[in-house]
Amino acid sequence: RTAVQRRVSQSLSLNAAGLVRYLYGLPFALMLLGGYWLANPATLPAVGPLFLLFCIGGGLAQIIATNLLILAFGHRNFVVGTAYS
Repeated sequence: RTAVQRRVSQSLSLNAAGLVRYLYGLPFALMLLGGYWLANPATLPAVGPLFLLFCIGGGLAQIIATNLLILAFGHRNFVVGTAYS
């Protein structure tokens, strides 16, 4: 996934290359959630405002870190970018 993102970042903008990474992982996340629900058919726990705040903070941190990783690929070679990750 990281190698594909490096190739994609050469033809797309920084944010578009990061979006590709998350869109690539979305089907796998949905399959995992579906598999969990099939294995445990109980209702999902309630989502409170504090939980959503932490999700938003974690998501923003992940987006920033992904963009920084793509920038590292542009300034250094693949091995150094992977080591930073």
